[in-house]
Amino acid sequence: MSKLKDINLDDIKCKLPKNSKSDYWTLGIFIFIVILWGLPSLLQNVWNEFYTLLNGYGTAFPAIIGVISLCIIKVYNKPLASIADVCKNGVPFSSLIMCAGTLALGSAMTNENIGLKNFLVDSISNALESNRLSLFVLFLIFIVRATIQTNLSSNMVTATVVTTVAVPILLATGSTEFVLISTVAIGMLSSFAFVTPPSMPHIAISCSSNYTNTKQIFLYGSFLAILVIILTISLGLGIGIVIF
Repeated sequence: MSKLKDINLDDIKCKLPKNSKSDYWTLGIFIFIVILWGLPSLLQNVWNEFYTLLNGYGTAFPAIIGVISLCIIKVYNKPLASIADVCKNGVPFSSLIMCAGTLALGSAMTNENIGLKNFLVDSISNALESNRLSLFVLFLIFIVRATIQTNLSSNMVTATVVTTVAVPILLATGSTEFVLISTVAIGMLSSFAFVTPPSMPHIAISCSSNYTNTKQIFLYGSFLAILVIILTISLGLGIGIVIF
């Protein structure tokens, strides 16, 4: 941060272009997309028909509506966005293909007909139960497993598989508090994906940019992952015990 102490923010602000009408329209469409993503869940118990209708279209539907809006809304007789220009200059297709492949793999891993999830649950459960490990060691195993798996596969797969394994094993120990703490920790750590490109779309996009590369993201991401595990054990476990 010492390199930033002599920066004159006024000079930077003077070089920034003023917000245009197109900028405000684009920002408004983005906010509308975010609302469409979150509003149905908030209204599920109040307006279930609306939730069922909008949720049935999937998470990609609001984004598609946003893209269509950008293409048909004109400011100064010019569309806010052009599909041809965006596909040519703005879309990292290699990163998107990687993300699509990861999502397809995650869907296959959790497919009930394939049976991989049940196999993992049964195998890990039998291994941990046979060793009769302490609560702390079990907690450590689950949070480390969640952190590693979410950085190699889908966060939804991680949350589903690790929680499915953790809950019955921890319930068998008779400690309800550790069940609650572990569930919260696994859910949190399943979203901390920043080590490898398949972990999350924005990581794949970052790796294909000119600002960083796969090696840097792996090194710094691994450091953050270890730091998160330490903080979860040292702070999260203590806070969870007090709360629950």
